[in-house]
Amino acid sequence: MLAATGTLAATAGLSGTAAAGEVGVTAACPRGAFCMYTGANQTGTMYARYSNWSGTISGIKSVYNNGNPQPGYDHVNFTWQYNGNTFTKCFHYPFDTPYKTNYVGVTAKKVVWRGEC
Repeated sequence: MLAATGTLAATAGLSGTAAAGEVGVTAACPRGAFCMYTGANQTGTMYARYSNWSGTISGIKSVYNNGNPQPGYDHVNFTWQYNGNTFTKCFHYPFDTPYKTNYVGVTAKKVVWRGEC
């Protein structure tokens, strides 16, 4: 099992190589995972991560934290790049906001599971 990784608006191509944890088109985010999608509103190819992860996945247009409510492992810091800048945002597990968001095409760089945001 693996872990995952953004918010802004712009256009970016859908590049990137299929990564371990890729599930396919319009798959629901599995319980305990942080999921990144190539389409808005959790559509397109999904990359699910269950533990800390770093790497590069381009063309991410939405994310969803479906983490389990447990101390130290239910919130996620997601780091992404857009237009040469790096950003990090903490996502809660459902349904405490924010637990999901849309992007216009960012490059996922890192997912770090953590305690309360």
